[in-house]
Amino acid sequence: MAEEAKKRKINFMKIALFGLGPIVLLGVGLGAGAFLFMPTQSPVEQVEALIEKKLRQAGQLPSQDGLNEEDLEPQKVSKDTPVNETFVTSYYTFADNFTTNLNKSKQFLQNIRWHCAQKYLELWVLTQQMTLMVKLAEISLLTASRTRLI
Repeated sequence: MAEEAKKRKINFMKIALFGLGPIVLLGVGLGAGAFLFMPTQSPVEQVEALIEKKLRQAGQLPSQDGLNEEDLEPQKVSKDTPVNETFVTSYYTFADNFTTNLNKSKQFLQNIRWHCAQKYLELWVLTQQMTLMVKLAEISLLTASRTRLI
């Protein structure tokens, strides 16, 4: 009976160390991290300070003690422009169509005169416009039929 009377003692020190210890350590770690690494300025203020620092280093901002309204106004800067600058355009026009063979091929390439090329280009643009209009009409019909089903 003596053994039964002996109750198991609850060790409050162990409970405090193993129960509350990790919570306290976690809180101390988070607090120290927040104190050391949390920025005191908002991101906008940080960017503005960085830009101002770079402009001061480049000499584009006046110093703190010399802030005058005259210094803040933009100054006119004139550039020296050359008086006479000419370009010589030199090209050779062929009287006939120019034909050349493509590398390692039986095909050949022939230049087309500008007025012919312009006509071909206009026809190509017209066919592309027609193709786009047909595609847009198909899309509008599909979306109209889908909205009716809903």
